Amino acid sequence: MAFFDYVGLERGTFLVLDGPVWSATIEIRSVAVSGHPRFIFVNFVIDHTNILIAFLLLLNLGAFLTMLVDKNRSRNDGAERISEGMLFFLAAAFGSFGVYAGMFAFRHKTQKWYFLVGMPLLMLQNLAFVFLMSIFLSGK
Repeated sequence: MAFFDYVGLERGTFLVLDGPVWSATIEIRSVAVSGHPRFIFVNFVIDHTNILIAFLLLLNLGAFLTMLVDKNRSRNDGAERISEGMLFFLAAAFGSFGVYAGMFAFRHKTQKWYFLVGMPLLMLQNLAFVFLMSIFLSGK
């Protein structure tokens, strides 16, 4: 009797686990030596797409709220502001859509040419990287 007979599983059984932002597939295989299973392999595959989307949404929400905080601080004289370098860092670190949306939602940094040109370029860079990462993670 094989190991899988004891636990009620057969070779090639797939278990699919679903969570709120992830899913995994488990494939159970064994290698038989002289008709008896000697090695049991468990292939665990996580669908990274949902995790990546959740990460990007949270990062862009944080960048959007950072623009709101900086706009509110700009109204007060002498308040400690968030530097433009930090805003560009957030945009380069995949928060460009949040910064760009915050620029126009709060009318903040819209007079600066380097924000008007730089944010769309960073959005293209972010999209290209996410596209390449999705190809890499899918294994194609």
